[in-house]
Amino acid sequence: MTAPALPGWRKRLPRPLRAQRVRGLRAWGRALRERNTPLRVGLAFATGTFVGAGPFFPVHGWVALFAATTLRLNRVFTFVGSRICVFFIFPWILWAEVNLAHALRTGTFATIDRAHILDNPRALLGDALLGWIPVGGPLAILSFSIGYLWATFRMRRRARRFATRKSEPKLPIPGH
Repeated sequence: MTAPALPGWRKRLPRPLRAQRVRGLRAWGRALRERNTPLRVGLAFATGTFVGAGPFFPVHGWVALFAATTLRLNRVFTFVGSRICVFFIFPWILWAEVNLAHALRTGTFATIDRAHILDNPRALLGDALLGWIPVGGPLAILSFSIGYLWATFRMRRRARRFATRKSEPKLPIPGH
């Protein structure tokens, strides 16, 4: 009787690809452990979310990495936090920023249609920049709390796992 065939993704990789995979997994592990306390993970998520909520849609990932490097936060978690601004959520965040800033500035909500966008692009960009703080701030606070709780849970789970490993009795090795 033969062993069942492994799925395609579990088949043995050629030697050069195996080495690349091992190096990639080690780099990913180092990146995840980089500056990794619950407070710093929460701050990294919050920074990424705040930057991701800004009106810089094409470059917010790069801006988040720059902010993480400048503030000495975990770059992986900051980049993940900046992914709040995916293509199907970004229009709603931008709509909230523009309408909130326009309401604060003029007292009425903005009418956003094609003609208004083409006639007043600078005013809309100014409203988006002005609305970035009141919309991105609460999103960053929410993201901080989620990141902090997740990192705390992860740290406690890891501590419990290592505590059970250390408390296991060591079996004597015969002949030693």
